[in-house]
Amino acid sequence: MTNIENIKQIKPGAKIFFSGIGGSAMNAMAKLLKNEGFNISGSDPNIDPVIKERLNKEAIDVYTIQDGSYINSDITFIIATAAIPPQNPDILKASSLNIPVIKYAKMLGIIMNSFTGIAIAGTHGKTTTSAMTVQALSCDGQTPSFIIGGNVKSKDNGSRLGHELFIAEACEYDRSFLNLKPVVAVITNIEEDHLDIYSGIDDIIDTFKQFINQIDKNGALVYCIDSDAAAIAASLAECRTIPYGFSQKAELRAENIKSDHESNSFDVIYKGQKISEISLSMPGAHNILNALAVIGTGIALNKDVQAMSKALKEYQGVGRRFEKYGTAGEITVIDDYAHHPTEIKALLKGVKERYPKNRIVVLFQPHQISRTKLLFDDFAKSFTDADQVFISKIYAARDKTSDETITGIALSEKINSNGVKSQYCQNLEESEKTVSSFLKKGDIFLTAGAGDVFKVAQKIWDDLNKKI
Repeated sequence: MTNIENIKQIKPGAKIFFSGIGGSAMNAMAKLLKNEGFNISGSDPNIDPVIKERLNKEAIDVYTIQDGSYINSDITFIIATAAIPPQNPDILKASSLNIPVIKYAKMLGIIMNSFTGIAIAGTHGKTTTSAMTVQALSCDGQTPSFIIGGNVKSKDNGSRLGHELFIAEACEYDRSFLNLKPVVAVITNIEEDHLDIYSGIDDIIDTFKQFINQIDKNGALVYCIDSDAAAIAASLAECRTIPYGFSQKAELRAENIKSDHESNSFDVIYKGQKISEISLSMPGAHNILNALAVIGTGIALNKDVQAMSKALKEYQGVGRRFEKYGTAGEITVIDDYAHHPTEIKALLKGVKERYPKNRIVVLFQPHQISRTKLLFDDFAKSFTDADQVFISKIYAARDKTSDETITGIALSEKINSNGVKSQYCQNLEESEKTVSSFLKKGDIFLTAGAGDVFKVAQKIWDDLNKKI
């Protein structure tokens, strides 16, 4: 079973168990395989009740205890998230029954092999660029398949089985994207991250080079030439390359850019010629780059880029990526997945440009001790566009690092020393109470982080609406 190369080799009705099904990419894959006709179930002690309810509606049983009791001999194989350790009871039980265990990343590669694969890689922007690609390639009645680590609002889903194209995020964590062999790959940028896995930027670039070498030789690499590290990684590509960006060195560029607090519009220039116009209902220079990556993918696939450009106008965003709940009681609530210093800077810069006269209040939940430790000074410098910062306890999912000096308190103190007001809150419950009492009319309140900090945004938003 571990030698399967595409999903067509899996017997119809096979029972597949997901260990760690609560993760966004995992539950998206579970729903996709359920729709393919397989019998799906899974376990996750930390699953969000809303996600569990959605899976149950898809006739997917979810168990909140991982003690191995739900693993039995009629299971064909188990798909495990990268965060599941070998000593997990589910995995130990599977081993005792000789049930194959396949990591999520490997299964993603197996699914991609069944289609024309489009892999979206990069330190930042993978989810948004993937969702934009789904939107653009859905033009003219097309229905590409996809698995994305977030809910694509226009599709109300994180996965779908469709036609021959398959779009997926290609994550560099644990070098998992080396399981993928796409026809087209996108690299949005390369920066230092996951330094619990990599020794530094050179190691990261070398791994991206390995990923690039796995692109079909008749396929294409679409990469942001504005990212020096991405340009270095792309320099030895054996397939066609399509460099995009704001630089004059880019074959694919944006010109005549018109931006305001709510949108972007620009001309798309390819090899010196205008090929389309794009209007996005999303602000920020990073979203212009994301859109260029999407058009580059269309060029690589010989698609109608004008139709794709029109489709992007209808792009509604993806869950937890600048997700605006709305304004209630004259307080605006926004949630974002930003968990790297560069992402936080871009988020706050965009908010400052969009709301220049409002007070910006942000609650940040650091994600993993290892990332916080290795990028500590960069994190402390990334909040300059905020008026008030609240820092919650570090969310330590899958983290093996132990360092008592790296805490939310230490980060809050460092932010204060850099001239930005910051206060530590020991947990999300305290964060919600402290922020609620601090907010006043006219404020822009943001939650940021890759953990469960969004729950505070939801609670404050609900409370604000109750007061209306």
